[in-house]
Amino acid sequence: MKLGMHASAWKDWRDDNATAAIRETKRLGLDFVEIPLTSHEGLRAVAIANNLKEAGLQAVTSALITNQSFDITSEFSENRAAGIDFLKKCVRLTSEIGADFFGGVLYGPHMKLSTGRPSEELMHRAASGLREVAHYAKELGITLGLEPINRYETCLVNTCEQALKLIRLIGEPNVKVHLDTYHMNIEEKNVSGAIRQAGSLLGHIHLNESDWGIPGTAHTDWQGIFGALQEINYAGYASLECVIELDGGYVWRQLAPDNRTLAEEGIRFLKGMRDQYFRS
Repeated sequence: MKLGMHASAWKDWRDDNATAAIRETKRLGLDFVEIPLTSHEGLRAVAIANNLKEAGLQAVTSALITNQSFDITSEFSENRAAGIDFLKKCVRLTSEIGADFFGGVLYGPHMKLSTGRPSEELMHRAASGLREVAHYAKELGITLGLEPINRYETCLVNTCEQALKLIRLIGEPNVKVHLDTYHMNIEEKNVSGAIRQAGSLLGHIHLNESDWGIPGTAHTDWQGIFGALQEINYAGYASLECVIELDGGYVWRQLAPDNRTLAEEGIRFLKGMRDQYFRS
C-alpha cells in the first residue's frame, strides 16, 4: 500500500512548482503526494513532474467541481459540456504531472443538494459525462476515482454502494472507487465492510480521522480498516488530508496545534498501522 499526503497540508504548496509539498512529503518518508486540481489555472504541471522525479516521488491528483456551471448532471447541455471539459483538463494535467490516478468528487458539483431524493436521471447524466471523460483518460493511461462524500456536501454519491452503482452505469474499466474514512464514518453502516465491498475496485482511500483531526485520536476503527485493506490485498494509494488551516475547509475549531503537527503525528500513526498489517 502506497502512503501519501495531500498537498493542501502546506498552504503555499503551489509556490515554486509545488516545491514545499514535494519537499515535506519526501521528509515524511512517504511514497506520493496528492495534487489538488480544483483550481488549476496557472499550474505548471511539467515543472511539478520534474520536481517529483528529482525527489523520487509518485503523485495522484484529485478535484472537486466547485463551479455550478460545470455540472455534468445539469438539465442544460452547455453546463454538462463545460463540466466534461473541466474534467478532461484535469485528466490532461494529471498525465503531464506524471500521475496515473485522478479522483475526487467528479460526478457533480460539490454542495449539489436537493430538496428530495435525486432522480435516476441525474445518475444517468453523471454516468454519460464520466463515460466520455473515462474514454479520454484511457487514452492517457489515467484511472478515474469516484469519491463518495457525506450527505451535507452532495446528494448524489454518499456511499461505496452508490459509487459502485455509478461505476456500473459508466461501464468503463478505468473507473474505480475513491473512499474517505471521514465521510464513511458518517454514511456507511460498516466502514470495513464497505472497503471489502469495494474490493479490487478500490483505487484510492483517504485515511482521515472521524473528526478530521490527527489519526488515532478519535473513535475511528483503524484496526478494522487496515484489517479490511489487508483482506482485499490492497496495493493502491492511501493518503492523509490536512484541512485545519485550509480556507473553506469547513473546520470551525482547532483539531490539532497546526498542519505540521497533524501531518507528522498522523503519518507516524498510519505508518505504524501499515507496518502492522502489511509487513513485507
